[in-house]
Amino acid sequence: MPPEVYQVNLRLSDALASVNAQYIFNMLIEPNVVRSLTWQIICDGETQADNFPAVEIQITDGSASPTQQNGWYIFPVPWSTLVNVNGANVITIDRTNARLTNPSGAACPSYGDAFFSPTSSAAVRALWTASDCTCSSGNTGSITSTSNIDVTGYLFEII
Repeated sequence: MPPEVYQVNLRLSDALASVNAQYIFNMLIEPNVVRSLTWQIICDGETQADNFPAVEIQITDGSASPTQQNGWYIFPVPWSTLVNVNGANVITIDRTNARLTNPSGAACPSYGDAFFSPTSSAAVRALWTASDCTCSSGNTGSITSTSNIDVTGYLFEII
């Protein structure tokens, strides 16, 4: 079911009466922030910095439920890869399988998978920068650039 606003009209009737009811289901997710990040690191044993791209997305649906999806997501891939993984113009955010911690020896999330923090951009960035998505050893560096991404024409959904 594509992320859209759906209107369902019901008409219930029997021999004595009829009742009409209308329900609106808003399946659209509108992110507050979508931006590209570049983390620049000099890996142990190297003299030149490497750049590691990611996409950061903030979701705040504005309602009390489901609050489990509200927060910050980082996909450790460039925007173009994230778009290609999802196909077409729908970006799927898999909240169910998003990484909340960095277990020892865990591989970097695969394309399309994300790190997640319900609290802040700083917290989700800490998950990303402490992960195995970059150098095999020595991951000291800084986020050297951020830029907002134009998401006109893209739809977002959370599963």
